[in-house]
Amino acid sequence: MVIVLSRTIRAIAVDVDGTLTDTSRKVSCPAIEALRRQADKGIIVMLVTGNVLPIAYALRHYLGMNGPVIAENGGIVYHDEHVHYLSSKDEPQKAFDQLSKSMKVERIFSDRWRETEIAIRPTYDIELIRKHVRGFDVKVLPSGWAHHLMHKDTDKAKALKWICDNWLRIDMEHVAAIGDSDNDYRMIEIAGFGATPANGSQKCKERADYVASRPYGDGIVEILRVLGLEP
Repeated sequence: MVIVLSRTIRAIAVDVDGTLTDTSRKVSCPAIEALRRQADKGIIVMLVTGNVLPIAYALRHYLGMNGPVIAENGGIVYHDEHVHYLSSKDEPQKAFDQLSKSMKVERIFSDRWRETEIAIRPTYDIELIRKHVRGFDVKVLPSGWAHHLMHKDTDKAKALKWICDNWLRIDMEHVAAIGDSDNDYRMIEIAGFGATPANGSQKCKERADYVASRPYGDGIVEILRVLGLEP
């Protein structure tokens, strides 16, 4: 099956953990090769992640992607040697300090490089954490690998639109977005074409234009084929 769109896809935004990688966090080689082929054709391929910018920056270069990077769930973006902050760590830090007084929470290793949010090991129920940080201008979202404590306005979708409006000058209808978690569904919702692999969350599936029959990286390849971008 090939979906015929009324507009040309000029950019693809792809989530990393759980989309480009599997449950062991290994990157899908077939998906990377397929995305590289899109970049070679001139389509802008962006990595979107809850991970820190140093890791996302390295992935972008070593995997051969050609577009901007969205890191820390939209708190920070990178393009062409420029970094722009769309959020602040001030409120998440206050909430974490308060949370630490009542719960023995542990930050993940990469948090030492995190600039706009705090990532906590998912050892506690997320609803319990949310209960303890009420009263702060923050939200807590799961990524599968951590509970992310961020400013309430931090959002991958907002970051994607900011990049398209300010750096790429591309209308959102020309963007395809692929993600799997609850921190991806708004990005899927606002893109001209939104899709999720078979392992996508219910919120992603409800908002996607296409739900792949295969999970993780194999799902990305399937989605690109459905768009007519891969043979």
